[in-house]
Amino acid sequence: MIKSTPFLIACFFCASSLGAESPPRIDKNPLPLDPKNMDTSVKPQDDFFMYANGGWIKRTEIPPEYSRWGSFNQVTEQNNDALHAIVEKAANAHVDPKTAPEVQKVGDYYASGMNEKAIDAAHTKPLEDELKRIDAIKDRADLLKEIAHLHSIGVGVVFNFGSGQDDKDSTREIAQAAQGGELRDPQKNYNKMKQSDVQALTPDWNWTDYFKDISLIEPGDINVHQPEFFKAANTLFTNASLDDWKTYLRWHLINAVASELSSDFVDEDFNFKEGVLRGTQQIKPRWKRVVISTDRAIGEALGKLYVADHFPPEAKARALELINNLKAALADRIKTLEWMDEPTKQEALKKLAAFTVKIGYPDKWRDYSLLKIDRGPFVLNAVRGENFEVNRELKKIGKPVDRTEWGMTPPTVNAYYNPKMNEIVFPAGILQPPFFYAKADDAVNYGGIGAVIGHEMTHGFDDQGRQYDPVGNLRDWWSPESAAKFKERSQAIVTQYSEYEPLPGLHINGELTQGENIADLGGVKLAYAALQKALAGKSREKIDGFTPEQRFFLSFATIWKSKQRDEDLKLRLNTDPHSPARYRVDGPLSNLPEFAKAFDIPGNSPMVRPADKRVNIW
Repeated sequence: MIKSTPFLIACFFCASSLGAESPPRIDKNPLPLDPKNMDTSVKPQDDFFMYANGGWIKRTEIPPEYSRWGSFNQVTEQNNDALHAIVEKAANAHVDPKTAPEVQKVGDYYASGMNEKAIDAAHTKPLEDELKRIDAIKDRADLLKEIAHLHSIGVGVVFNFGSGQDDKDSTREIAQAAQGGELRDPQKNYNKMKQSDVQALTPDWNWTDYFKDISLIEPGDINVHQPEFFKAANTLFTNASLDDWKTYLRWHLINAVASELSSDFVDEDFNFKEGVLRGTQQIKPRWKRVVISTDRAIGEALGKLYVADHFPPEAKARALELINNLKAALADRIKTLEWMDEPTKQEALKKLAAFTVKIGYPDKWRDYSLLKIDRGPFVLNAVRGENFEVNRELKKIGKPVDRTEWGMTPPTVNAYYNPKMNEIVFPAGILQPPFFYAKADDAVNYGGIGAVIGHEMTHGFDDQGRQYDPVGNLRDWWSPESAAKFKERSQAIVTQYSEYEPLPGLHINGELTQGENIADLGGVKLAYAALQKALAGKSREKIDGFTPEQRFFLSFATIWKSKQRDEDLKLRLNTDPHSPARYRVDGPLSNLPEFAKAFDIPGNSPMVRPADKRVNIW
């Protein structure tokens, strides 16, 4: 299903579909740095990614259920196994919903999804009422009503509508109307209007009727992210035939729920989205697909059960310690930046001090008591889940922002920075090897989860994040001189990554990936500085023949070990704001004198950027 609410967060990793039936064997107690993963026939100065990961790459095959395979997928597999045990137990438990609502909803949702015989027998019958609604459209008023209805069940036809923080008053939730796609300029995407102005923008689209049909009583001001898009949508609304509109709406409905329908729809959905677009060779087993759907629909109910069994308090405490050390390192760096003037430095330090840190799981769990989940048709559980989420979002409009909310579920193997909240968030799912080892030496943890933490912190000061102030308002707090110097330095990273050619004739889009590349470089640099603070006064003896500094950079490279199908790589080069894994290692490190010093790398090596081209922002 399609989430209808615009949500601006900068994620560490762009995930594709999850789960695999028979992936390579996963060592649940891996060595922090396994020498078998290295390829010492490659010199560190030539290609550090292959030096650190070449052995693993040579012996690893991408599982047929995946378009790429690497550290993130391995951890996700471990989490899937844990979630599998949880949902199976919940499905087989005979509990009183009044005393264990999460268990009841998780168990019933999973059981409905696993009833493949009933799902196949029903085919599209559970959607009969929805399809009849589309067939019954007789005029533009009916069309508008149906678009509104589809929005209410999470089907993003024509445009996305929902709630979101007011960019210039981050304490309030306001209505948001937006097109889909990758849109990086928050200034251009902020066009707050009164309802009468929105109506003038789209004269043939009756917003009063639309709001009534989605049960939004007081819409208030509306941020229309892309006014020109809505002008064009208004023309299409009036000019396209009703038959064409019906075809369009049927397709979007089926596309949104295909993964919860009978096997013929599931197979076609997989064949195109995974097979054609990503090169994935085999569909995942049903139980993993249902676990993914459960996490998407009632993720905090599932997550509450997950953290109870799989996230010890000591992991949270160690992660917080690392975060505090990274914040101190970034503060030191801001104070000594040679290109930033003093007034801008003071504002930057205020923003850093105001960072909210969320680790593991929410302090306040989402209440699903009004969401009906039963063991009936799987697709109807999914539709009701989307409707519940849409209504939850719409009810926020006009109210104060709830800063306790999370944008990811606890089992998620990822992290994010949200500029409107000025928060960095690390779900429980990522706080495990190879990103985080409870008993490993500092060098390994700072190179792993430390670089992740630094990455998210740097997002607060990348091309997007730097435009938001300490409380999350879209406000220019930079002096003109410092802003110009930032743009000059960030353009250097655009130039660097645009030179990379992962496939013949296909280059990385340096503009699209700018923010993530800035964060990758800043993250590893900050983590290294924090490691030096942590090592002060401690023994610096070698472990397995490597200095702490060398282990740090090896650990950083290890979290990005991966293999990728060409089809998936081609798609992501056009759509993903993250660079391919290899360049997320070699790109940042080639700019760091600290890296060259650690491995005694000559200045004219491929892994050392010429001094006049070296990127140095944070």
